[in-house]
Formats: sequence, C-alpha cells, structure tokens
Amino acid sequence: MIRSRPAMQPLITLKSMKKRVSWSSVHKQANTDWQGVAALDSTYFTLHGSTPGGKFWHLNGQKPIRFRPNKSQQLHVYAAISAHGKTALHFASGTPGLKPQYSRITKQGQTVKLVGVGAQEFQELMWEKPVPETSPDLNPIENVWGIMKQQVYRQQYTKLEELKAAVLLAWAALPQSTLRNLMAGMHKRVEKVLRLRGGYIGH
Repeated sequence: MIRSRPAMQPLITLKSMKKRVSWSSVHKQANTDWQGVAALDSTYFTLHGSTPGGKFWHLNGQKPIRFRPNKSQQLHVYAAISAHGKTALHFASGTPGLKPQYSRITKQGQTVKLVGVGAQEFQELMWEKPVPETSPDLNPIENVWGIMKQQVYRQQYTKLEELKAAVLLAWAALPQSTLRNLMAGMHKRVEKVLRLRGGYIGH
C-alpha cells in the first residue's frame, strides 16, 4: 500500500511576509496583466519517485526499503510557462549524464566546473525579463510540477533514461488550458496574500 507523510506548511518569516505583501501590493495596484508574464522555476524528479514529504511504496508491517533515493539518481529540470505556452524542458547541469558546461572562478583563482545551475546558465535557459516570484505558493509553475509528478510517479523506474522519457511525455501532455487557468488565477493569489497579510496561501 501507499503511505504518505503529512504535508508541512512552509515557515514564513516576518521579513518574508512583509516582502510578500509589498510584492502583492505592487502588482495589485499595477493591475498586472498576468497573461503576458512567464512563470519559471526548477524541480527534481527522482528515480524512485520519493521526495521529502512525498509518497513511497512498502508492504504493510514492513519498513520502507528507502525513504530517499541516492542523490545522484535524479533529474534537475528547468522550464517556464505562460498563458500562451511553455518553453522546452531543460535538463540542467548536475543532471547525471550531462557534462558540466559552466564554470566559476574560486577565490584562489582556480577554474572549477559547476555541478548545479548557476546564474549564467539560468539566464541563458530562461526568458530575459520574468516577474520575480517571492515564494513557491505564488509561482504557478509549482502547480505544474505537482501535476507532472502525479503523472510520472504512477509507476516506478529502474533507469534514469526511463524516468527522463516519462518526464518529457508528461511535459508534452500538459494542456494549454491548464497553463492559461493557472496564470489567470494569479490575481486571486495576490488578493489572498494581502488578505492573509503575507501568510501562506496554500497553492
């Protein structure tokens, strides 16, 4: 059977709450046209479909075989959505099987390859002028990741290539109506943040 750990509400500091209120106030007063805005972010898809707080398989009366997969057995993906469509799904640096393409200079003057997404890669992968989101519950692409993971994790995989194929299929299958509705709902998210004085809105 499937057991799941209870969902935890993210901790939002007073400083963050003030920023959320300020951000939401700006967009409410400006009556931002969310149909012309791109929402972007990254997420991880793990080989065994197990993430902290997620679901995992095990038999009644037995302990789960593993709570979290080996960190190397995961895909790191970036993308952006808008009311008019979505970008290609990018498998970012740090994903197994991809050679690092970016580097940084250390304080000692040494050049080292980046194993995760840095600013340069992020800027090159994504659109140039997205509206900065201040919290996951204010970013509709988080809902997209949730939809995709429900689809992808309906089965288990033994190889990253199989997982990658399933992720790409789920991304391609996203209805345009879903993206349009998510972006159209941004006005309600902004209103709710203001009503809760910066508190978590639960999206």
